[in-house]
Parts: sequence; C-alpha cells; structure tokens
Amino acid sequence: EPERRLALYALSFCKRPRLFLMERPAQFLDRDFDKIWDIVLRAARNRGLSYIVFDRAKTIYDREDFKTVISV
Repeated sequence: EPERRLALYALSFCKRPRLFLMERPAQFLDRDFDKIWDIVLRAARNRGLSYIVFDRAKTIYDREDFKTVISV
C-alpha cells in the first residue's frame, strides 16, 4: 500500500501539473509525508506549482507554506 501511494504521487509529478490537490496527505502517506511535502514545496517555488490541501488537522502544516488558509 505505501508503495502504491508513492507511485501515484510520482506519476502525478511526472505530468508536471499546474495545480496539485492533496486530500489528507499526512494520514495517507504516513512516514513518507515529509518527503512528498518537500517535493510539493520545491515544485511550488521552482516551477510555480499551485497546491490545495484538504485536511482536518491543520496543526501539522506550517502556515508559512500557504498563501491562503481556510478553516471551516
């Protein structure tokens, strides 16, 4: 299961998207979350990737990583 999730993320990045949607990545990626999150942030800085994260736990993310944070 972890390899399948990482493969899906890798495939998504190979397509060089402009917008990347992530739903509860910390929960689904578990120990691999930090690796993937680093890749997302670098892609945002280097090639203008926009990303949206849907998650219930907002405390694990650094607010500096986002332009906009919406809490409901």
